[in-house]
Amino acid sequence: MPEYQATIRPVREVEDLEVSWRRLVAQSKCSFFLSWDWAATTIEVSGDSLLVAEIKSSQGVVALGLLAPVTEVRHGVMSFSQLCLNETGPDPARSVLIEYNTLLAAPEVGAPAWEALLQALDVAGVPHWDEIVVKNATVDLETSLKAYGLNIYRRAISGSAYVDLADLRARGVDTVEGYCAGLGGSTRRQIARSIKLYEERGALTVDRAMTPEEGCLYLEEIKKLHKAKWHARGTYNEASTEYLYAFHRKLISRTIERGGVELVRISAGGEPFAWVYNFVDRGQVLFNSGGFIVENDNRLKPGLVAHALLIAEHIKAGRDIYDFLAGDDRYKLNLGQPGPTFVGFAIQRSTLFLRIERVLRRVKHSLAGAQGLHSPPFS
Repeated sequence: MPEYQATIRPVREVEDLEVSWRRLVAQSKCSFFLSWDWAATTIEVSGDSLLVAEIKSSQGVVALGLLAPVTEVRHGVMSFSQLCLNETGPDPARSVLIEYNTLLAAPEVGAPAWEALLQALDVAGVPHWDEIVVKNATVDLETSLKAYGLNIYRRAISGSAYVDLADLRARGVDTVEGYCAGLGGSTRRQIARSIKLYEERGALTVDRAMTPEEGCLYLEEIKKLHKAKWHARGTYNEASTEYLYAFHRKLISRTIERGGVELVRISAGGEPFAWVYNFVDRGQVLFNSGGFIVENDNRLKPGLVAHALLIAEHIKAGRDIYDFLAGDDRYKLNLGQPGPTFVGFAIQRSTLFLRIERVLRRVKHSLAGAQGLHSPPFS
């Protein structure tokens, strides 16, 4: 087995990071979230707060990851030092989460690279840590790290869904009607009825932003609709929202003219009713967010119509997957099929506070089980 050595350094001290990162992307089957475009944007918005984990073998750099030092207070009194993988930081309230989260690594590199990383995190000069936090990873990564003997605590779990565009195309499907024919009866009828009602306003059109300026204008429409929804729910956070959209404005400006992202506006008779923001990478279309007009007529389903139209377009464009990403929203499974399970977990040291927390958690779960209750995953 090859020997791996890892170093942890501030991002500003790492030479030729872009070269190493792009080379590993070209070798791997990583998602858009581990692309250089995403990493560079993360570094740009995070300043000098990030660390770079660089794992090498005799063949050179074989794995990379960004680490954000974060302090999390739990139970009101327990403070934990964390290193969060591939997140913007250090403020967790203003972090842009990725999905398919893991180390960016060459195909032959697996859990041993993680072992090298953990060994490197124990040397002098590296920030103190109690937990390595990995959010929105696939359950396969969690399983492999557990098998390697690491102490893993699961913090969250979520399903996902996707549409197999390549399979639909192979079966001769290339229209909205053809795609919808394979959906459940209720979803199929809702989309057909919505399209008919929208077409009473005029022709349905799909407009794509072609420049950074247009893309950011479309993003602003999504932001306005999200802001109204969050205000209605009482969950709007100005600082977090501005940070999130600042990140995506930079990402759009960096990638839109090369086709790395798509922002579309869907209209009926020239009247917009939906905006969709996707990432596009090596045959994969990843749904990031959308903004949909709340219609007075509840028979109109702007989100279902928007996705159906885009799915048909991407089948024709030769793409392979339309991925709704993590989330147990009902519409995702109505439009697609189950995808990978996503988990958030922490690789934990055996510190006093963490041992106390584990004991308290077991007691709480035992009491909840005795009372026929179910504790939430973050308890």
